[in-house]
Formats: sequence, C-alpha cells, structure tokens
Amino acid sequence: MAEPAACQTSDLRVTVSAGDGAAGSTYYSVRLRNTSTHPCRTGGFGGVSLVRAPHGAPVGAPADRVKKSAAKPLTLRPGARAEATLRVTNADNYSAAKCSPTPVKGFRVYPPNETRSAFVAQATTGCKSAKVHLLSLEPYRLVG
Repeated sequence: MAEPAACQTSDLRVTVSAGDGAAGSTYYSVRLRNTSTHPCRTGGFGGVSLVRAPHGAPVGAPADRVKKSAAKPLTLRPGARAEATLRVTNADNYSAAKCSPTPVKGFRVYPPNETRSAFVAQATTGCKSAKVHLLSLEPYRLVG
C-alpha cells in the first residue's frame, strides 16, 4: 500500500489554543487539522515565529525545537488532528536592553516540511533581538 502524500499547508486548518500561563511563560497548543478529503502524512517539527503583521517579517528568534526524541511520522486522516505544545517565555523576563521589546500581532506557523505558512492572530510582546529565544516547540502528536 502506498504511503499517503505529505500534508500541504492548504490541506490543513492551523489554529492555536488560548494560552495557559505558568511561571513566566505561556503554553499554547498549535493544532493542525486535515481539512482535505484524503489522508496525508506529517509529523516531527514545524516552525513558529512571532510576527508584527500577517505577512510581515519574523520578530526575533524562531521557536527552538525541544523533546526531539519524541518526533515521529504521523498520518492524518480527513478530519484528524495533530498538535504541538508551544511555550512562549514572557518578554518582560528580559531587560529592555537585551530584548528590545516590540508588540506582535501573532504567530506565523509552518506545518512540518512545508514552506507555506499560516498566520494565527495572538497579540503579545516579542523581542526584536534574535539572541533572546522566547519560543520553544515540541514535536507534533496525534490527538483525539
């Protein structure tokens, strides 16, 4: 049996859950739902960056990939979902001189192995400095 084609961004609905705050960070679930009529394969890591506008340049460093040993290939049937935990450290944990705080409008999310992104609105404060790594992303996993 042939392996399903890779999930394209156009096959997926990309959403980010409301955040839960804890000890200087906010945790979100980045969700991918297969909205196509065919199964597709994904898994591992995507990419996430903060942006000032839906089509704007990234602000600061992109998400660091964590828990790499948990990354594995996934097949999403039509309607199925995968999610990854995104940790966003509060920019005010850093000095203004180190961070260069700037308001952002949301996240640019790249599904795994994709170069086309989706914008998800989520106003917060980012750091212009790429030396400050506010974001960390776990690998995607299948959910309910």
